[in-house]
Amino acid sequence: MGADILSCAGNITFDGNAATYNGLRMGGSATIKGCTFTNHAEAAVYIEGSGNTFGGTADGERNIVLDRQISISGANTTVIGNYFGVTSDGSTCDAGPQGIELASGSSGTVIGGDAANERNVISCQSSQNILVKNGAGSATISGNYIGTNAAGTAGIGSGTGIGFESGATYASAITIG
Repeated sequence: MGADILSCAGNITFDGNAATYNGLRMGGSATIKGCTFTNHAEAAVYIEGSGNTFGGTADGERNIVLDRQISISGANTTVIGNYFGVTSDGSTCDAGPQGIELASGSSGTVIGGDAANERNVISCQSSQNILVKNGAGSATISGNYIGTNAAGTAGIGSGTGIGFESGATYASAITIG
């Protein structure tokens, strides 16, 4: 059986209605693209399992995550072409405490990339735009706009760019570039 794909084509919003809500969970080899996530009390998306993709590089594949983060605990996850804490106009803030959380068990994670269409915009968070937690494994974080608008021309409300959990030890390399 092939990979599971959820393609919202920009027309579906997952609204947690501010309830104590465990967001959408991605298992292994799943793809979510073109969706908007808003109003969650906890993480909007939990990425578990191996080989998941969140977002994409083609028109209409960008996910928009407002007011809560995605939490990655699976292996070999790719996060590309998304807006975290920034509305679809690329410059209006609507954020929560973190944009992306690398949780214990995550490894081989790729956030962003060298091409402009792989870039994530991660801004406006009250704490960390990206939080690396104790037990997070290897990750490459590159090519993203952190703390800026989508054009990269102006700083917009932002907490710490990339934060590391206090007292944490990291089993593998985190490459930032």
